[in-house]
Amino acid sequence: MQYLQRQPNKPQVASGPAPWSSAAGTEEDGELFCFALIQPTGYEPKMLEDQYTLRTSIFACDKYAVYSNTVMAIAPGVNTRVVESDLRCEFHEIAWNAWIFIAVWKRVIEDGFYRSYAWTIKADADAVFFPDRLRPIVREHSTAGYLNNCKYGLHGPIEVLSRKAVEALAADYRTGDGKKPASCVRSLPKLGTWGEDMFLERCLHKVLGVQPEIDERLMCESHCDCPNWYWCHNGSSRVVYHPFKRVDMYRQCMANAQYML
Repeated sequence: MQYLQRQPNKPQVASGPAPWSSAAGTEEDGELFCFALIQPTGYEPKMLEDQYTLRTSIFACDKYAVYSNTVMAIAPGVNTRVVESDLRCEFHEIAWNAWIFIAVWKRVIEDGFYRSYAWTIKADADAVFFPDRLRPIVREHSTAGYLNNCKYGLHGPIEVLSRKAVEALAADYRTGDGKKPASCVRSLPKLGTWGEDMFLERCLHKVLGVQPEIDERLMCESHCDCPNWYWCHNGSSRVVYHPFKRVDMYRQCMANAQYML
């Protein structure tokens, strides 16, 4: 890859409240609450640390949270919130991680930050995510329950849910023991061999009746036939490029996306 001489501009720091500085349910609603789940070891903590330094990805949203299965410092004053899961899953062609994210969404719902924001976004640590590009897109989809990001179905690098979608999911958790969305788990018996994105899409749409709208500007990755995704030169409206699992490659994609050749 040929490197550009200029470094990407630092995105504007979000003007919303500092992480976990206020209780959920503030009087004035915001637009984007974003979160990421990371493994406590491997490349993901370093990726989030660098994204925090740049104030990009989830850290450019109105509010953000980082989840893991242990408390870790991502940056000064930014600690992970604990999910009741060992974060282990089987890997085949995809990660069979539906049960992991059933635990993650349980914690997200318990935290309640989503109640104060029009949209809740889950972004992967290796997704080059531009929240400022997402804002005009969600305003075009004000009646959508959630946004589908690929013609083949919802893919996990970015998941964009309206508040009513998360509320529907939260209601399904309340119908059972609170640890899982009861009707979705009951209606989708093969979820143990699914990725979390497939589970979330079928839970929301097929079981809970939440209606999606598709917008292919949300994501560029090889699994969704996005041409030359690796070079991040697919226009100024793409919200996410995926995957980039090294800090230098992540920064290069950011630069390419902002300074298109």
